[in-house]
Amino acid sequence: MTTPLPVRVTADHEREFYTVSEAAQLLDVSQATVWRWIAANRLPAYRVGPRRIRIKKEDLESVISPVQERWISMDPEKERDDIWASYDPERMRQALRDSAGALAGVEREALLADLRAGRVKDKDKGTEVRYQELIGKDIGGAVSGGLDSCTVTAWLREQGARPHCFVVDLGQPDEANLDDVPRRMLACGALEAAVIPGQAALAQAGLKVIQAQARYEGGYWNTTGIARYVTTALIVRELERRAIGVLYHGATGRGNDQVRFQLATNMLAPRMQVYAPWRDPAFVDRFGGRAEMLAYCAEHGLPVRATVEKPYSTDANFLGLTHEAGKLESLCTPAAHVEPGMGVWAWDAPDRPTVLTVQWEAGVPVAIDGQKLPLVDLFHAANRIAGDNGVGIGVHVVENRFVGIKSRGVYEAPGMELLGTTYAYLLQLVLDRRARDLYDGISRQIATQIYQGYWYDLATTSALASLEPVLSLLTGTVAVRLYKGNLFFEGIEGAEHSLYRPDIASMERVGTFDHVDAEGFLNVLGVSARNYADKQFKSLDRGE
Repeated sequence: MTTPLPVRVTADHEREFYTVSEAAQLLDVSQATVWRWIAANRLPAYRVGPRRIRIKKEDLESVISPVQERWISMDPEKERDDIWASYDPERMRQALRDSAGALAGVEREALLADLRAGRVKDKDKGTEVRYQELIGKDIGGAVSGGLDSCTVTAWLREQGARPHCFVVDLGQPDEANLDDVPRRMLACGALEAAVIPGQAALAQAGLKVIQAQARYEGGYWNTTGIARYVTTALIVRELERRAIGVLYHGATGRGNDQVRFQLATNMLAPRMQVYAPWRDPAFVDRFGGRAEMLAYCAEHGLPVRATVEKPYSTDANFLGLTHEAGKLESLCTPAAHVEPGMGVWAWDAPDRPTVLTVQWEAGVPVAIDGQKLPLVDLFHAANRIAGDNGVGIGVHVVENRFVGIKSRGVYEAPGMELLGTTYAYLLQLVLDRRARDLYDGISRQIATQIYQGYWYDLATTSALASLEPVLSLLTGTVAVRLYKGNLFFEGIEGAEHSLYRPDIASMERVGTFDHVDAEGFLNVLGVSARNYADKQFKSLDRGE
């Protein structure tokens, strides 16, 4: 359900139309209410001059009861004192809600029929969605229960949309009771709010990141990025089951998450629209930032826990925490300004080291210290052990965002660091020189794909598939020592596919590699080196 695009008319016909402002004044309602009425009743809009949108008198009157018609007048000089006496604002607002709700029911049934039949309902309209298009519609929110989620949901309900909210259980360390989130969203106006199980899906996605060693710009495990795809996929499927055709989220227009939500939805459900309030001028004009949202929530009694004084923001799941914004935007603020949520700073870790083993089978971790665990439980155990020793806590990164700006973050991913490092030790044993070059290129590609929003595309799908032969060789038990933020190699057993052979690599008189055999090898390499010296080296003026 969308408002038709304005049709241009000449100024000569201006008397046949009302501006939105004039209609709002006559009806004693807000301009937003007029826009909702226009959308709910599919009234055409017309453009007079470069900016002024007008509503035709006869169109406006056609959806007003006969009693109400007599206080809609085209004569601006007419006295209206006697008219206002018959005007019932609440009756008008209820009529607006009823018409929008009825139309939403029709829209929902039509959408359900189109989804079942595989028909395309509308032509592709790009990414631009404005709140006026959502009036009377059932829409689905990807929410966390934080300030943005509460503000956006309450504001959309206030504008006439029908929000259904979903939070995915990702083992968020900063939520003591995830069931509190649906209660908060219902208090913010959601018609429905539910928790979707997601820890198993997140564990599988996190494992793929480890298997690819996909650290963005070589610096950190992109735990927030990979979690966005899990969240989007699970919520999109819930919306499809409910025949809801719009997903909304609270990601900023300056960040990467908006791209991940958008592209993941486009790839998983190409006919589903995505509403991003931080790209809607009406929302941005109303809420310039955090202070305005907090004031709005206080005014409306919304259950938010955020405060103006909170020094930074945090995104959380059991793979890791991302801290950014606020005081962290200053490079004069040390990483230690962050209070760790998944462990302790290295200097606060125990004075005694922890030695443990991680057992891998065909690229999958199956046990810690000999105790076999399901993947989700294994991640949680790795988080606890590594976090307690300050491993993977407080990684400072200034990174290149996809939108073209640099940003600063402080990251925690203790379990990822422990598992990822033990996996890397196995990789060293099985990859030869050419396989390593190939693997490193794939690793960089996947890390960039995750960061930029392309987890589900052909390149990532192909890259992940290309790792399968490598994974089949990665079996072994790796022992490491954890001490005050550091991981030290202790030993490896059971790596049956290891290419490392001490008898060949030894400097002692053992094995089958004869030192003298290297003479011919060096003679062959020297042919090109001497040719380069004769023809090019002196001309390059490199000096010595």
